[in-house]
Amino acid sequence: MSVNLLVVLVVAGIIAAAAIHWFLKGGDGRRARSGRGGAAAGKNEPALSTLGGIDDIDGIGGRGGQNEIPLLDTPEEGGPGSFRPGAVGGYGDSGDYGDFGEHSHSDGDAHADRHAAHEFPADTVDNAADDFAPAPVARTAADNTVTDPPSQFRHRPVDGFDRLSQIDFWAKITGARDVGRETVLALYHDGAAGLHRTHSIHGLKMPEKVWRNLEDEAEDSRFADLVVTLQLADRRGPVDAAEMTRFSNLVSKLSEGTGREFQFMTTTENALAQAAAVAAFAAHFDSVFAVNISPNPGAAEAGGARFHGDAIDRLAPRMGLERDDNRHYARFKQVGKERVRLYALADRSDTGRFDFRDMQSFTSRGLVFFTKPAVNRSPGAVFAEMVDTAKAFAARMHGVVDSPNDGGRGDLSQDEVESIRRAIEQLAADMTRAGIAPGGDEAARLFA
Repeated sequence: MSVNLLVVLVVAGIIAAAAIHWFLKGGDGRRARSGRGGAAAGKNEPALSTLGGIDDIDGIGGRGGQNEIPLLDTPEEGGPGSFRPGAVGGYGDSGDYGDFGEHSHSDGDAHADRHAAHEFPADTVDNAADDFAPAPVARTAADNTVTDPPSQFRHRPVDGFDRLSQIDFWAKITGARDVGRETVLALYHDGAAGLHRTHSIHGLKMPEKVWRNLEDEAEDSRFADLVVTLQLADRRGPVDAAEMTRFSNLVSKLSEGTGREFQFMTTTENALAQAAAVAAFAAHFDSVFAVNISPNPGAAEAGGARFHGDAIDRLAPRMGLERDDNRHYARFKQVGKERVRLYALADRSDTGRFDFRDMQSFTSRGLVFFTKPAVNRSPGAVFAEMVDTAKAFAARMHGVVDSPNDGGRGDLSQDEVESIRRAIEQLAADMTRAGIAPGGDEAARLFA
């Protein structure tokens, strides 16, 4: 039997489209969100060491003061919408473009010269990606099936970006004097209110000269350089020109409010091209693998057996599963400082949810364990563990783990498990080859 048929039959019919849509809109219970324009704080921020080239800027710059920076509104060469690497933004309210050089650091930016490799030093970055593997989320095609792991993903490199894993567009805001956290955050929150995609603000904290997320620092903290980021794509797709314009206006507001110069990493055209490439990657590898548990066929023939909610609720914690915010049971694991969700158990119904308020009267015609390879560092091993848990769960519930053969009748065999595991591991290898490894920070933010 082909891998394609195995995976299709295993997944087919497990969760209706409404359940998938509901689940995707829910959080995974691990990330803290700020609630401001879709921004995510804390664990969802980019690790600055992964942004690349922040001190080797080859983009556009200027000083805030113009009311807007419509980066794409004027396509002809030389117009305000046709910024190119090396061009600079306007001063004051004139809208004219001067030239203060490709690297627009002031005299107070001597510390930037320390970064000879044009990257933030690893020992000075608050890197939230260490020991990080996020919780899986599920999405299938409209008919709730998953096909073979996608063929090798290919993309053309984009000017201004070193690699596909650069999923953030950033702007650096520099000045001769440091500035207080509260002043910056007031400007930032006001200017970011209209943004719909994940964004963040970091600063070089003084006098320590270490990069920190301003949201996490003390009120009296002061910062030299600032870096504002916008995530270019996620599972909803790429950012659009309107979102880029809103981001540029945020940067201009911060620049004007702090009396500092700004500089973007590259042009908007390049950023939109990178956003499209990253979104294509996310769509290419966004898949879910699952196994069904059905009542014992003999019991079903005798009277249409169903699983009872109180039995599910008693057994789940014994199998290492706990309730989550999506009204599923999930398997969590502590990885370093992160609490990672590896896979989850859902009801096989139109909603996929359990009624935690009244499990005594809740019944289920079937259960489904599911995992998402893209967001686990060892997705093949996670799938194998999930199957072992599903089989043990089924045995205690007097059910069976459905085989993909013969229309789902009979137990899933070890040969079938190994075949699906190889498919998952091939998908993971293809992701890594394309430039974004499963279970890393970038994959977490793309597929969350």
